[in-house]
Amino acid sequence: MPVKETTTGLRNGIQWTLIDQLHFADVLALLAHTHAQMQAKTTKLETISSKLGLKINSDNTKTIRINSNASEQITINNLGIQDVTPFTYFVSVIKITERADEDVLARIRKARSAFNTLTSIWRSREISTITKIRIFNS
Repeated sequence: MPVKETTTGLRNGIQWTLIDQLHFADVLALLAHTHAQMQAKTTKLETISSKLGLKINSDNTKTIRINSNASEQITINNLGIQDVTPFTYFVSVIKITERADEDVLARIRKARSAFNTLTSIWRSREISTITKIRIFNS
C-alpha cells in the first residue's frame, strides 16, 4: 500500500485509488508539479515503504524534469537522485523535447524492422498459414 498511502490526502498529481496492495514494485512513477511536492511524495513513499520492509534503491532511481527551472535534487536517505534525459520507461523513451507521436513512430519503425527479419518465414511453403498467423500475432 505504499503508493496509495503516499498520495492519500494530497491534492496534486495522480491519486492512486485503484491500488489496494503493493508488496513489490521495480518500476514506479511519481508525478508532481513542484520540487517540494516531489520531495514530499518521495519522502513519504520511502517512510511508508520502510515500515513494510521495502527499500528504495537510490542507485536505480532517476528523475526527469519537464518544464522546470528547479535545480535542487530530490533525495532519498540524504542521497541525491540522478536527473536524466532521455529517460527509458518500459519501452518508451521519454524526452523533454519530444512529442508522443514521435515515440509512436519510433515504435512503428522497430516493429517494421522486426517484421522484415521474418521474410523467409512468410515466403516459406513448409510453414502452414496457421503457424504464420500465430507468429504474426505474437
